[in-house]
Amino acid sequence: MAQENKMGVMPTGPLLWSMSIPVMLSMLVSALYNIVDSMFIARISDDALTAVSLCFPVQLLMIALATGIGVGLNVLLSQALGAGDRTSADRIAGNGIFLSLVCWGLFAVIGWFGSTPFLALFTKKAAILSMGTDYLRVCTLFSCGVFLLFTAERLMQATGKTVYHMIIQCIGAVINVVLDPILIFGLLGAPALGVKGAAIATVIGQCTAMAIGFLLNYKLNHDVHFSVAALRPDKTIVRRMCRIGLPAAAVQALSTAMTAGMNAILMPLSSSAVGFFGVYYKLQNFLYMPLYGLTNTMVPIIGYNLGAKKYDRIRGVTRNAVLFALGIMWVGSLLFLLFPHALLALFGEEGLRFTGGVLAIRIIALSFLPSAITLTLCGVLQGLGRSGTALLAAALRQLVLLLPAAWLLGLVGFPVLWFAFPLAEIVTLPIAWLLSRRVFREIPGL
Repeated sequence: MAQENKMGVMPTGPLLWSMSIPVMLSMLVSALYNIVDSMFIARISDDALTAVSLCFPVQLLMIALATGIGVGLNVLLSQALGAGDRTSADRIAGNGIFLSLVCWGLFAVIGWFGSTPFLALFTKKAAILSMGTDYLRVCTLFSCGVFLLFTAERLMQATGKTVYHMIIQCIGAVINVVLDPILIFGLLGAPALGVKGAAIATVIGQCTAMAIGFLLNYKLNHDVHFSVAALRPDKTIVRRMCRIGLPAAAVQALSTAMTAGMNAILMPLSSSAVGFFGVYYKLQNFLYMPLYGLTNTMVPIIGYNLGAKKYDRIRGVTRNAVLFALGIMWVGSLLFLLFPHALLALFGEEGLRFTGGVLAIRIIALSFLPSAITLTLCGVLQGLGRSGTALLAAALRQLVLLLPAAWLLGLVGFPVLWFAFPLAEIVTLPIAWLLSRRVFREIPGL
């Protein structure tokens, strides 16, 4: 008799923590190498950095769609494994790979023919258009390194093997960081390719990590069996995966909309405030990465135990996740409240140019603890397959409540505007809790 997956038997506290740590580390590594990538590109020229920045929305869209497919795959696969249905699990895995291949093909075609027209919407400068087109075409043509890498990672997460997730992320990051200066500046006999070299370094890192990810899945992940037949699209599975995954993709894209909205609100008040908000957002990303790692880990654990009908374990995971999230954000709150000047100084003049930055960070830090609970509840909802409800809660905190509040408070001026962040989180929290309770009541036994 096969031994049951640890997600169904290991005590929920140690299980959640042991599976979360590798994912947290891999997400932090990913954030670090993105910053290193920008540092190398900035050394080429201001136009180079602008060109890559203009490509960023397309990259975010690819990541959002890959995340959506990954969440749908994660939920359905973990539920099938929890129910002991290995045949369905194999078909779900195959359909996840199929959807990733379709997205890769779409972006390859759109990127090749649409890169220049897209960039021309934002700039007419020939140098920026040329560099941006080179960068975006490479990234979209080889976007298999985004879509299929996410799929390989989620196959590991859904079966509880998050250590492999960390390994392939670190390998991809190291390759990218090593190749960046070589291909950008023409070191060790390589041609100096500039921005195009940065794109090539990125996709080589992603594609290598993708290949290693599927090799590790094939050799070591015995919960899923790969076959060409499993790639055949199943309408029911694809529909269910999209129903769960598309709202999750929208959640991923919300932060982009929120940032654009805040920049639009801040720009008429102070251009230096816009620069400060960009710096703050980078700091926030580092703080929230462990929390995102925790919530990502919850999804397969809850899905597995939902499939196995072990509802007491779902409640245990939820309780432990809330406590862990509060612990993470308590530490973050203290850092932001006690050392705001030191955090901003990490970014030099850009971080300290806005004179109200120190007070702003302290005010925004008041939102961290309520956001920890809301984000955890959103992770629970995704694990239960209710991504639409999670999207509602996420939209409330990042768009529906935050932006109008920021605009209205901005009429008064700084520092009142920054209270929009804790206000939005405090109002969203009870709504998210009520939404979660309603979903729990809809599932018999939970």
